[in-house]
Amino acid sequence: MLNPVELVWSQLKRSLKNRIFTSLNSLQAAVLEEVHYLQADRKRIRCFFRKKEIAFFTD
Repeated sequence: MLNPVELVWSQLKRSLKNRIFTSLNSLQAAVLEEVHYLQADRKRIRCFFRKKEIAFFTD
């Protein structure tokens, strides 16, 4: 089973694959840009919690 954080990392990896970063700063900027994009997309984040392969339980 997956947890929602694993789906976030998977999304980040898909967004950044096949890109070339010439410095650690450029990689960091790209990761932060993708994180901010995900933060703004609440619908996508909710989908991460609704996937049937997610092992997420609430009280």
